[in-house]
Parts: sequence; structure tokens; C-alpha cells
Amino acid sequence: MKLLLELCSIHAPSGSEKPMTDFLLGYIKKHQKNWKVKPKIHSGGDLQDCIVLVFGKPRTALFAHIDSIGFTTRYETELVKIGGPVVKEGWELVGKDSKGSIECTLKVDKDKNPHYAYKRKIDRATTLTFKPDFRETKDFVQCCYMDNRLGVWNALQVAETLETE
Repeated sequence: MKLLLELCSIHAPSGSEKPMTDFLLGYIKKHQKNWKVKPKIHSGGDLQDCIVLVFGKPRTALFAHIDSIGFTTRYETELVKIGGPVVKEGWELVGKDSKGSIECTLKVDKDKNPHYAYKRKIDRATTLTFKPDFRETKDFVQCCYMDNRLGVWNALQVAETLETE
């Protein structure tokens, strides 16, 4: 679960997946020596932030996306949705602009448009994602972005034990 927690903490909204790509490439390069089959890694160039691992002559493929939904700051305190996030007053958002790390609060105006509340103006075009609240018990794990982070985690678990013919 430590790896899943780490994956959930990486800021990687759609269009800004590079931190996740860099983390995954580093993880793969570090850990593949312990995998049963060392994959051929395809990344960068026309693949942009996608990573393809090829183990032998595959007949099966696993796919997982690495981006997150969130928001981009606009003028004043306005936010533009990235993907299809649900907008609920009071949720915490995180990001980083030229002045440093940000933890702000999601606000909703009378027309149901998203805004942020923060002690200062955040640079325009700054990406914000939901603040991870990773919770683990003996029966479940819960956090934002589990649809994609769990998919990546599962793919890495398969990579560790995969055998080819």
C-alpha cells in the first residue's frame, strides 16, 4: 500500500502528467531488476507522457491512465474544470505556482461555477487537484484518483510477477 499511497500523492492533472511519468520511469528502472522478465520500455517522443512496457511477444495488454481530474486557475478566483470533477463547496485543493505550494478551498458561486478561496491570488493557469486523503483499514483503501492510481498500481504488480512463454 506504500506504493499506492505514493501514487495518490503525485500531482498529475490532465495535460501535466510529467511528474507521474517521471516517477513511474524511475520506479520501473529501479525495480525491474527484481522482476521475472525485464520489459522493453517505450516512452517519450510521440508517446508524450505515455509509457509502454513490452514483455516478450505479448498477447495481452494492460492499460491504466496516469492523469487526474482537477482545475486550472483563471482570472480572479475562477476555476476551469479539467475533466469532469464534481464541484462541492469546501473540498480542499492542492497545487503549486511561482510563489510556492498551495492548499486552498473549493468554493461555488450562486451560478454553481467553481472558485477557490486562498490567502492570495494564485497564478493564472496553475493546476489544482483534490488534496489526497489516503485512508486504509483492514477492509478497504480509499483516496481520490483511485480509478487511475489503482490501475497503475495493479499494472506494476502484474509486471513484477509476469512470466512469458
